[in-house]
Amino acid sequence: MDTEIERTRDISLAGGETRMLFVRANSTIVGVHGSRVMVQEWVPLGDASFSIRMPVAPGQTYSMAYGGRVLLCADGPARVRVLEQSAWFARMVLSLFTHSRAAIAWVRRHSGGLSGPA
Repeated sequence: MDTEIERTRDISLAGGETRMLFVRANSTIVGVHGSRVMVQEWVPLGDASFSIRMPVAPGQTYSMAYGGRVLLCADGPARVRVLEQSAWFARMVLSLFTHSRAAIAWVRRHSGGLSGPA
């Protein structure tokens, strides 16, 4: 079972390079090193879809509201990091799994040496 709640992708871009990614909603793009990167996010609203274009410099972040197709355009050599949260259902299952393991460990510690049927 994958126990990571966030998935991290480190992306290196050469000067003038353009790269397209598909990201989940509520993802964050962080400028790590190098020059400015233009982040273009397509917002699908049916017939009224539009795009948002934001510059991200090193040390700055941009939070993706919708997710989906994202275009990264670098002015010069740059590195960015994309942090994606997993879906809420996967986070809930992981939380329940962790709590159940803790409860089982507590019962075993406080059961007075009983380890179940022999």
